[in-house]
Amino acid sequence: RGDVFNLRPALVLLFLDSVIISCIVTASILGCLTLRCIHKAEKISENTRVLQRKLLIVICAQTAVPVFCVYVPYFIMMTFPFFGLADYIVTGGMTVLNSAFPALDAIVIIVLMTDYRRGLLSML
Repeated sequence: RGDVFNLRPALVLLFLDSVIISCIVTASILGCLTLRCIHKAEKISENTRVLQRKLLIVICAQTAVPVFCVYVPYFIMMTFPFFGLADYIVTGGMTVLNSAFPALDAIVIIVLMTDYRRGLLSML
């Protein structure tokens, strides 16, 4: 502010950005390890393996929606101004992503889960 470096906001921004990034990285690593364990499992049937893999894909897709609709926009909105980068260019798009998050979350489940898709089609 006023071309003066403020240490406290910089430390808070660094901490919060590192929390968001570490959560995303941890979730990604755990998802990959789970998929690897499902493929290597020897004591489950092929049907169970396929079902577990499908459920993991749905959970990963459902987790990716808030990452791209909430976390990434907030990361950009908080970090860009701190470094003097213009954030007004992407602010409109971020508002749309935040507003679309609940609908996109439901759409992902309906598209990826056969039972939900059939239920929706039977209602229509």
